[in-house]
Amino acid sequence: MARIGSPVPDYRTLPDAEKEAFIFQRLQEWDAAMQRRDIARGITPYRAPVKTRTVPLPLELVFRPDVRGTYNSNKVTEDEDSIFCFFDFEPGTGSEEPVEDAWEMRDLFVRPEDPGWGPRLDGITLVYGRFGVGREDISVPSHKFPTPCHVLVSMQLLQEEFREWQSLIRAAMTTKMSTWPTLKEKFPAHKVDLLCEPMRLAVEWQDGRPVGIIRCSGILQALIATLQIDALMDAEYRFCACVGCPKSFKVKRKDQRYCDEDCKHRQVVRDGRERQRKAAQQPKSRHTERKSK
Repeated sequence: MARIGSPVPDYRTLPDAEKEAFIFQRLQEWDAAMQRRDIARGITPYRAPVKTRTVPLPLELVFRPDVRGTYNSNKVTEDEDSIFCFFDFEPGTGSEEPVEDAWEMRDLFVRPEDPGWGPRLDGITLVYGRFGVGREDISVPSHKFPTPCHVLVSMQLLQEEFREWQSLIRAAMTTKMSTWPTLKEKFPAHKVDLLCEPMRLAVEWQDGRPVGIIRCSGILQALIATLQIDALMDAEYRFCACVGCPKSFKVKRKDQRYCDEDCKHRQVVRDGRERQRKAAQQPKSRHTERKSK
């Protein structure tokens, strides 16, 4: 390879196929040498300013499940690296209605498991479709499976995985996006990494204006999309402080603790009765006892 300052071969003697590559290489070497010279002299190379313009871009989340059904706890497949086990998803007779609001789905998903309120995984997938596809699908680490593994144990592991995802989504709803990586202290790292991955955004033209479209076919994709859109909009969510209420709500005031006035009234009445009960259980003072005598 010829260097700057060394004898340069006559490019006219080179074959036609090598002439263009030789000239381009020499220009690159010369440009690099000039940059090194300018840096040594303290000269900052000129860079033309990049002109940018900010335009409003409405966002639209489209959640269309591919198929509804349930996971079969008796059919488990191990991945190639023998790290995770996936469950076969079997189409069922679930709802055929399109999902219009992914936030309503999230509100149901994060409700704690309770006979009156909380959903099970089967109830969620029959209405909203498959949890995910590939690495986004619900899975259980291989080391958790005993050998041999009874179907009831497999079913319990699947439900525990579902509840862990519930807890992670609940935690992400009530924390800022910048602190999501710290959730690895309480939850598996691969789940938090999925949570922090930017959702795929497509720009489409509607009525002559650009619109950002996020398309989701799995439950996990839709959950993460709602969380990231809320973070982008600086929306803060909390869970109702009323005992027995599983709802989440968008914060409108800093001191807001309840989802509505009914829950606030119920909790105030409950706290008042609890204070009265504790006061009735306290022993009478000596002054009161002497006065009664």
